[in-house]
Amino acid sequence: MAEIRSLDHIAKKWSRVTPQRRPDYEFGINNPRRDWAEAAAAADGTW
Repeated sequence: MAEIRSLDHIAKKWSRVTPQRRPDYEFGINNPRRDWAEAAAAADGTW
């Protein structure tokens, strides 16, 4: 089984660092690497 930190440790870290990532998330949403509509159209017929 994989060795992971305790859920308490994970939750505390998540609550500490996640709020600081908001600007990065917003930047990614507002500046996508590729246009979603073009990517979706290019994938048409894939499934």
